[in-house]
Amino acid sequence: MNVFADALADIHADPDVSVACAWAPSWARAWPRTMLLDLEAGTATLTVQPAELRCIDAQPREPAYTLGGPAILADSRRISIPIAELPAEPDRGDQVDVGAASYAVDAAPERDVEGLTWFITLAEID
Repeated sequence: MNVFADALADIHADPDVSVACAWAPSWARAWPRTMLLDLEAGTATLTVQPAELRCIDAQPREPAYTLGGPAILADSRRISIPIAELPAEPDRGDQVDVGAASYAVDAAPERDVEGLTWFITLAEID
């Protein structure tokens, strides 16, 4: 780790700045949380648990323009998650639970310049 990665980890660990979130890949949402497999030799249990992470709310990057009016920021939620905590690239449709609200990844994630953080745009799941 370099000094930037250490600072990023400290910021994301700060409860005054970040919030707890749970991450589940899109393929895991289609499965029940626990599956029992009956094999000829016996039984096996497969449990899919969401990853517990810390995320920081980030502002949307794309402004939405109105005709003749001022620019406003698009209404979407963006979060940042350290790549060290979520090394696999998030896919569209992956689920993120922030507090009581559930979101799905709405667009391809972006990396920061240093390659330390994912910036992820979310859409609320109804």
